[in-house]
Amino acid sequence: MAMACLYTGYFGIKEISDIAPNQSSKAVRMNLAPIHKFKILLCNLLSSIFVNAILIGILLLYLICVLKIDFGDRVLLVILTNFVGIITGIFMGGFIGSIVKKKEETKVAVYISTTMFCVFLAGMMAVSIKYWIREYLPFVSYINPANLITDAFYSLYYYESLNRFWLNIGILSIISAIFLALTFCIIRRQKYESI
Repeated sequence: MAMACLYTGYFGIKEISDIAPNQSSKAVRMNLAPIHKFKILLCNLLSSIFVNAILIGILLLYLICVLKIDFGDRVLLVILTNFVGIITGIFMGGFIGSIVKKKEETKVAVYISTTMFCVFLAGMMAVSIKYWIREYLPFVSYINPANLITDAFYSLYYYESLNRFWLNIGILSIISAIFLALTFCIIRRQKYESI
């Protein structure tokens, strides 16, 4: 589920491409409209969050109803983790889409590479990596979105206390806000000689 949350970043990349006039004719039309670019971006990102929340909800229903995975009495916290993970993935994709000044395919390649590196550092490919990072580079585990999402799920499963869970959700929320703010700053400064 953590990877499904992070791969929502494709939507963020698409939204950035849709408002960059040097990327598509649709973006040219959107930039000629008398609407602030941030409003357009925010509305597009919110619609992406809504669509992906439905898709992750279907995944969760499949896990519960078909595969009979029991999430216990913390299903609402699992839903919250997925929702914050979706937001982080989309805003991260938007950030990468705004800093990479190439075609959409290149942006997607950079996003996949970044996400897979985060997934590797989170121990989703080899569990020993997660413990090595936690022991020798603990700061990385607190800035890695993949690690924060998986750690939120682990904390719901293994611990009675929700302190670690709320710490992960809080850090993910801060990272999401930083991605959104940086994306807006980068997009706001982009100027084009002619549209």
